Amino acid sequence: MERRFAEPLLNRLFSGCVEPLYAAAVRQGRLPPNIRVHEFFLLVGQSLANRLAQKSYISLNYSQVARHLERIETNVLAQLVAPHPSAARVSLSSNPDITLDMLPYVGSRRAHEPTVFAVELNGNLPYMPGEAEIERAQIDMVLEPADPRVPGRLRHGAACGHPGERRRHASNRHRRVLGCAVACVGAASQ
Repeated sequence: MERRFAEPLLNRLFSGCVEPLYAAAVRQGRLPPNIRVHEFFLLVGQSLANRLAQKSYISLNYSQVARHLERIETNVLAQLVAPHPSAARVSLSSNPDITLDMLPYVGSRRAHEPTVFAVELNGNLPYMPGEAEIERAQIDMVLEPADPRVPGRLRHGAACGHPGERRRHASNRHRRVLGCAVACVGAASQ
């Protein structure tokens, strides 16, 4: 009975969702040695046999995440965002908390260390105005899907908001990325 109820709903809501590449790499034990993923949200029982996921799990209260990311000197922050018709802004949608807390850190870190704040546009997210809106000038890299309603299928030559020099240095540095199932998903590759 549960399957008859849940399957049509799950298909309607999530059939177009693509598993993030970092999640597949963690699940399969294929994460490149220069990338570390620390997660504070795991589905119950899903990663019991995955030694890497268990070892990298961090038990945190949601209110502690931003402080933890600063403490471990995170240099890549990534989030799904809702596009704005004007293209000058984006919305952090319904999950702005951690990113808004992290933006001052990202800004100050950029002054002395390579740091990347990347977003992927997702037309399925609700556009939340007000404090959830940020200017595109605050973003280092904007990944634009060919179809904003189908995330994960990126258009060739995704736009980057800052000079290539920062992008080149950041791609050569060891990354500390925290992934969260809701919005603070991060994966960086060379």
